[in-house]
Amino acid sequence: MEYLNPDGSKIPNFFRVVTSSFFCEPVTTNEVNVTQKAVRYRYVDGDSNLIFLTLSPSSSPTNKPNATPFIGQPDQDIIITNTFFNPVSVEIEMVEYDISSLAIALYGNQTKSIDDGIYTIYDSNDNIYRQYNLYEIRDQFNALLYEVRQSRGNNIDFSKNFTNITS
Repeated sequence: MEYLNPDGSKIPNFFRVVTSSFFCEPVTTNEVNVTQKAVRYRYVDGDSNLIFLTLSPSSSPTNKPNATPFIGQPDQDIIITNTFFNPVSVEIEMVEYDISSLAIALYGNQTKSIDDGIYTIYDSNDNIYRQYNLYEIRDQFNALLYEVRQSRGNNIDFSKNFTNITS
């Protein structure tokens, strides 16, 4: 999308990329003050001369986090151009664990030390992957309230080596 100056000339080197577009229609809603009206828009299937666009970038730049991005002025003339390119969609997942680490947790060797309650998960080479403290919380009548699994973080007990335990 390119923006035009009031005289009809293009604003040089200034554009936005349309990331989605939908036909819409205005809907008047009542505000708290009954004398005020607000216009909202809802999506419709075709048969409309209005389009709701989402643009990129639509957030402030990292070097000016309090700046509001310019997406145009009311009644400003714009040019929407189809560049006829075939966009490529790449799925990116932001996760803490990948399929390999989940497989280790589900199917890897595991031990639980009965004396101190240390639960150890081993990777595919039987190296210590994670350790947890397992314990129970009971009430004053010794009734079980909770079973707890608490991460040991970097406090690894290397005496729980899988080879040492199973040999």
